[in-house]
This record gives sequence, C-alpha cells and structure tokens, in this order.
Amino acid sequence: MTADVLTGAEGIDLFSDQALIDPYPLYRALREAGPAVRSSVHDVWVVPRYREVREVLKDWRTFSSAWGTAIDDGINRLRAGNIISTDPPDHDRLRDVLAAQMSARAVRRLQADVERRASQMVGQLLATGGGDVVSRLAQRLPLEVVADLVGFPSEGREGLLEWVDASFNTFGPMNTRTLESIPKLKGIWEWLDTMATPERLTPDGLGAAIHDARRRGDITADQCRSLLFAWATAGIDTTVNAISSAVWLLASEPEQWDVLRKEPSLVSSAFNEVLRMESPIQAFTRRTRGAAEIGGVGLPDGAKVLVLFGSANRDERKWVDPDRFDVRRGSADQVAFGYGVHSCAGQFLARVEGQAVLAALVAQVRHLRFRSAERKLNNVLRGFAHLDVEMS
Repeated sequence: MTADVLTGAEGIDLFSDQALIDPYPLYRALREAGPAVRSSVHDVWVVPRYREVREVLKDWRTFSSAWGTAIDDGINRLRAGNIISTDPPDHDRLRDVLAAQMSARAVRRLQADVERRASQMVGQLLATGGGDVVSRLAQRLPLEVVADLVGFPSEGREGLLEWVDASFNTFGPMNTRTLESIPKLKGIWEWLDTMATPERLTPDGLGAAIHDARRRGDITADQCRSLLFAWATAGIDTTVNAISSAVWLLASEPEQWDVLRKEPSLVSSAFNEVLRMESPIQAFTRRTRGAAEIGGVGLPDGAKVLVLFGSANRDERKWVDPDRFDVRRGSADQVAFGYGVHSCAGQFLARVEGQAVLAALVAQVRHLRFRSAERKLNNVLRGFAHLDVEMS
C-alpha cells in the first residue's frame, strides 16, 4: 500500500452523516489501504476485507466480545454480561436458553403464518398502488412476528421501533446520535420491567421460556432481563432494514426484478444478495486479548477492532463486480449475520420473513418502480426512514 492511501484511510470518519448515507467509497479506500487499518478518528483498528473479517469473527479467543461490542467504553460497561458481550462458555449458556426455539427446524413451523402475514401486507400495499414500504411492510411484519413470538402484550409495542433504533446507535462512537439515543433506552427498560413479566407474557412464547430458565437457575435475574432486551431489539430492526433494502434494490433494478419474477425459485438467492449488498448491520467491535495479528498487521493487547460486515460483503477479493446487484449470484457465504459463535441467533427467522416478503411480491406484483427514499442515519444499522414505491 502507498503512504498516501494509508494516511487518507486513517482519517476516515465512518460515522459522519455523509459516510452513513454512502459508505461504500470509504470502504473501498479502507480495503485498498490494508487488511487492518488504524483509525485515528475513533481510536480503533478497522477490518474491511472479507477474509480477515471471517478470521476475526471465528477467533473469539483472540478477538473478544466480552469487553463489549460497542466503540465507547462506557456503553460497554452498561452492556457487560449480556449475550452479545460475552464469550464462551458464558455466551453458550445464554444462547442455549433459546437454542431449541430458534433453530431452523423450530422456525420453519412459523413459516406458514409469516407467509400469510407478508402476503396480506403486500396485498394492502398493492391495493393502493404502492406507498411507503417502511411503515406499511418492513416495520409491520417483523414487529408483529417478533412481538408475538416473544409473547409481548400489545400495549406499547409500537415504541419498540424507536427503542431498537436507539439501541443500535449506541454501538457507535460517543457522537450526537449516541448521546441522543442513551435517554431513549430508559423507555424500553421501563416497558420491559412492566410488560415483560411472567404474568403479562403469553405462556408459550420465548419470553416465558426465558423466565423459566431464570426460575430453574440456568440464568440470573439480570441475564433474564438482558435476554428479553436482546430479543426486543436485535430480532426486529435488522429484519426491518433487510426488507426495506430488498424492496429498494428490486424497485431500482428492473432487470433483476424481471429475473426474479420469471424465476421465483431464486427468492432465497435474491435475499442473500440483498444481505450482501446492503448489510443491515454494518459493523460491530471486538477487542484483542493479548497481542494479535490481522493479515500480517500487528495489533497490541486491548486494541479495539471495528469489524466491517458491510465492507467485507463488497470486497473485490471475494466477489466479482461486487457493487452489482445480481439475484443469481449465490451469496450464501456473505457475513451480514456475522460468523462463528456470535453469528446472529435470529437469522433463521429473519430469512423466513425476508423470503416471505420477496415471495409475496413475486406472486402479486407485476410492476415495481422506485419513486423516492430517505435514508435512516444510524451508527451501525443501514436502512431507510421512508421508501416510496409504485406497484401494480
């Protein structure tokens, strides 16, 4: 790498408004600069390439989550001990609480109901000639599915969308978005303490299973609370953004939309390509436990490592013509849901929801056209605040 490329990459602020709107030129510069690039802006080592991202995610012993997966140390202290801020064996014990309920086989039992809901929502959009996909489809479906799955009461559910967005903002640096989000998190904790009690949760939901694990002594009361928080957040907004990105890409790429309509069997492939192109979570942080090496670059003990899922999924070393959306590509090995022990526990459900939406669109909609969009700016999530499409 040349000195000027490396120096320029070190000064990149991945959390500025402009970077969040269009991060891909910056990701390209970081990949060109090296397998691990020291960022002076936020005091992190950035990992932008596919192979090294997989290696970091796989090696939890060296690149630990136990010290937190946010950039800010204060936020990490607040999250200490929750499922995404632990390593094995603690992480395995927390994940095992819901392993049976969130397995691929268990989630398939929900498929018919999810497909019914998706079909109904797409039909409602189609009946009005289209409209805002975010509020009428991408937010509605995951909110209903996840809230019902956990067993939350209906009262106050709508607040989850704002709280989820605030939660993910706090994984970034202590910038304005994080500062404005911290007070909002109080709202979800208060709601969970009031509404996610054994008496209010449905008896056959994930929430009840979490409380059962607490009663058996498998987890503590604090861990019970943090698992409920995890499912109230991570299970919703990642899928919201994946669905909105799917509709945006298909509505903006009429040739790819025509391919998918003619070959509905490509629905699974198309959703993987959406995840590759527009990873709903763009980055999480790890910390080195001892001196480490990434692609021949040495890192000191205790270094913060920003793992760029969104960049890895556009890496020229892995993908041919990576900025091109291609529903036939075959992107099953993208890393949008992470990799290794910390891969997303809810990814099977997210896939069922995303594929149900694509299948409903293919079955009911002939013409799909992009009209306008407004990006939602979040420190680690990538998606839309509004997305207006025309349907017929």
